[in-house]
Amino acid sequence: MRTYLTSTFSPSMISQRDKLRAIVWEIQEEEVVRILRSTTFIGRIGHENTASLIKERFNLSESPFSREPLTLEEGDAVICLIPQFRVQESREFTDAEIKGAKFRYFYVRVEKLE
Repeated sequence: MRTYLTSTFSPSMISQRDKLRAIVWEIQEEEVVRILRSTTFIGRIGHENTASLIKERFNLSESPFSREPLTLEEGDAVICLIPQFRVQESREFTDAEIKGAKFRYFYVRVEKLE
């Protein structure tokens, strides 16, 4: 069982080897803080400036920046910190966009389909 810290989630992240599903809960920032303090997590935030802001905002000892692929298996969890704004095209967000963004927080757990 691994816990990941990301700024996005997609069902395509789930391994296709087994019949798995994602259970998603929206959580509050206080819950994110509690989870991050009590869990060893693997950073998988693919934008450097987003990762830098999250490191600062949540007082993390290491940057959660990583562009390594993510494949979720049964028992894995994801803490998603998703900035809430729209851009016209797919691109890196600017520092100003990230600093001014409100975030929504989700906890995702991968389970076997019964």
